[in-house]
Amino acid sequence: MPTLLRPPYQLDINPNALAARPDLAAKIGIIAALWSRVEMWLGVILGDLLGTEPKFGLAMYFAIVSTSARMDTIAAVASERLDPAMMIEFEKLLKTIRARARERNRIVHSNWGISKKHSNAIVSVATDDHVRFWHIASREFQDSDRSLSNWEDSIWRSLKPTAYIMADFETIINRLNDLISVLEEFRKTIPR
Repeated sequence: MPTLLRPPYQLDINPNALAARPDLAAKIGIIAALWSRVEMWLGVILGDLLGTEPKFGLAMYFAIVSTSARMDTIAAVASERLDPAMMIEFEKLLKTIRARARERNRIVHSNWGISKKHSNAIVSVATDDHVRFWHIASREFQDSDRSLSNWEDSIWRSLKPTAYIMADFETIINRLNDLISVLEEFRKTIPR
């Protein structure tokens, strides 16, 4: 499980800093690619639920911008097409998809870097926390008040830097692979 870091940090939240930890940084790309595979299967399943070719389901799926709207669309079509027992299974599947989407979002929508104090990790800072921090840092710290402990406390309260090690990424990757397998199997149960 990713770990919230505590001071001192020695942070370098800069995408270029990830070059110092290429094996860990590569996992971000793998997670993004696996999510593309999840979305491909969801589009195919939408096509199946509509009784059409996968390419039409994919076109509809990708025409919808937000993930929640995509899930709502598939659920609406499923509720018209699936029997009550299958719908219960599908609703469980949707919960899993939404959980994996949140996990994926934390990965692909973060600012990434490193902490020199944590050589076996890369560090995530949520984008909204990072932007808020710019304002807090400029407002709260005048030149006379820039002691290291005050600065570290501000980072702790505002940025919430989180360390991801290889096992954290592998857990997420395994869950995404499992989800892809479940989607493939679910597709086989859709009435034709």
